[in-house]
Order: sequence, then C-alpha cells, then structure tokens
Amino acid sequence: MGQGQQHPEQCLGFILRGVFLARKQDYLHLFYEMGKVFPEAYQPVVDLIPDEERNDLFSAYYRRIFEEGLDVQLHAARTFMRYDMACATHLPNPAAVEKVIQDDRLVLSITKAFFHYAKHDFFIEPNQILLRMQRISHLPAIIVHGRWDAIDLPVMAFSLYQSWKNSTLWMVTEGGHSAFDPAISTALAHATDLFAEQLK
Repeated sequence: MGQGQQHPEQCLGFILRGVFLARKQDYLHLFYEMGKVFPEAYQPVVDLIPDEERNDLFSAYYRRIFEEGLDVQLHAARTFMRYDMACATHLPNPAAVEKVIQDDRLVLSITKAFFHYAKHDFFIEPNQILLRMQRISHLPAIIVHGRWDAIDLPVMAFSLYQSWKNSTLWMVTEGGHSAFDPAISTALAHATDLFAEQLK
C-alpha cells in the first residue's frame, strides 16, 4: 500500500488482506501483547532469552538472528517463527508449522526480513500510512481482515477503513491472519471477482 500511496496514478484500486500499519506499537505487539492470547506458544519465545535481556525481547532476538553464529540464528528464528505461525491461523495445524520450520533457508529469510524492516521502522515515517491516505482515498478498496487476527489486530483494518472514504471493510468472522484460512481465501477470491467485473 505504501507503493500505491507513492504512485497512485498507477493504481486502479486495492484488495488488502491482514492490514498492518507498520507503526512501532504494531510490531512490538508481537513481543509483548500477542502472548496474552497465545500464552502456550509465547512461553518458548521468552524462555529462549536470559532474564537480564527480557526487558527488550525485540533487541534480544535481533542480536541472535543477525549477530550470532548460524546455530544460534536458526534456533532463535525457529522459535520466533513457530510462535508467529501458531498465532496466524484460525485453524491450528501444528504438523504444517513443523514442516515449514524445518526449511532453514525459508525460516532465516523470513525472520531476517521481518527483523531488518522492523529495526528500520519499515523504512517509512511514523504513522505514514494513515497520514497519507488522501493520496489514494479516491480509489476503491476492499479490505479483508480476519475477526480473530491476533497478529494484525482488527483495529488496524478498522482505522484504515475509517480513513478511506472509498473503501469497504469485510471483517471475516471465521478468519485469522493467514490468507490460507478458508474463509479468508474465499473472501479474497470474491473481492478479486468483484474488482474484475467493476474495473473491466
């Protein structure tokens, strides 16, 4: 969406899923708030870090994922990604999570990308997405968001919807964060069909 705000003349409209506003409070939610909903998944994230570093879990994981040897990087990356994936879906599938976790290259690439972008505030100004809505508010948008999305809280999608006069918000009752939740996939396919019909 940031690229759309930068180049609105290149856009016909937007279909968005799992709205993330990329503010510091939004990514730190994963480290200090999401565990209240998934405490059993969160505990290993905390346990990996010594007591004296637990006041800043984000920095503790950043150091391990970027500044330590490969074994330490992988252990930290797997721990964080297992937690993130467990919280992502409305339909838990531990076997699928463990299968993904075994792919070292995938695990490291995803976690390093997330921590690098978060460390640098996703390379945007604070609250930039909402502050620049006037650039694209004339364009149509369908916002698809899972009611039970614990990673990107529904309030983010609602805030975007309120700032976007030409948007529609679909809060999917049986959806979490993952696009692979059947209800989310169905909504995205329906949104695509609507846009194809309206914009042809």
